[in-house]
Amino acid sequence: MRRLPPVYREVVALRYGQDLSYEDIARTLGVGQRTVATRLGRALARLRVELGEDGMDQ
Repeated sequence: MRRLPPVYREVVALRYGQDLSYEDIARTLGVGQRTVATRLGRALARLRVELGEDGMDQ
């Protein structure tokens, strides 16, 4: 998680650490729900790569 940029880290923390909805995260951060969804998707993709779980067969 520390390797994620702050904007990605905060959405992951709010979604999974605080169990907030996309709507609540958007309101908290002052961004749109699509922005929340995009940031969360990109954050999770980066985490998968970092953990070596990119979905590719070995």
